[in-house]
Amino acid sequence: SEATEYISGLQLLINGQHLTETGTGIYKLSLGESRIQPGETYTLKFAYYNDTVSSETIIPEKPEDFAISESYVYADRITSSGGFPSGSGPMEDIDLTWTNGDGSYYYVLIEYLESSPDYINYNMADTDVSTVQSIAPMSSSGTRLGMRNLYFFGSYRIVLFKVNQDFVDLYQQTSANSNNITNPVTTINKGFGVFTGMASDTLYLDVLEN
Repeated sequence: SEATEYISGLQLLINGQHLTETGTGIYKLSLGESRIQPGETYTLKFAYYNDTVSSETIIPEKPEDFAISESYVYADRITSSGGFPSGSGPMEDIDLTWTNGDGSYYYVLIEYLESSPDYINYNMADTDVSTVQSIAPMSSSGTRLGMRNLYFFGSYRIVLFKVNQDFVDLYQQTSANSNNITNPVTTINKGFGVFTGMASDTLYLDVLEN
């Protein structure tokens, strides 16, 4: 946003490894042949004026048994304000499932992969619908996708993230009131914000025209 100030020139460390500033206030950790390891603790530190700002997070395990009930689904193109063509109806819902034996939280991201949107409902063509949709963090072992999440014909990437409680708290606070800064969620010592880990698995879906 316009109120965001990006701070350049910091020396950030994660587990003792320096991050590279790739843009003004944007820092990246180059892992080389290494990988972020599930179950491991990662500590962020940097000096700011006379303080050391720090935080740590544990990377969750990768989601288990992520599955989709169908890899493609058909939908009727809506070309008038009257709704679905005669004798047709909305597309069938798609089930997403995963194993969740301990009540962990999961967050779903739905990314449209085509270069230009092909609207299922032409009435939405002037509304500038985002090509990235999400489903709020949940502690269940599944959810459903349908016309409330899928607005275009074409290919989608469905990403399931296993997330930590601090991500859930931040998401819920931001969704409830984006202007609430009285008691912001933070995991940062000597600062405000969230440094958190997550792990993901990915599936793909095609929405085809009947």
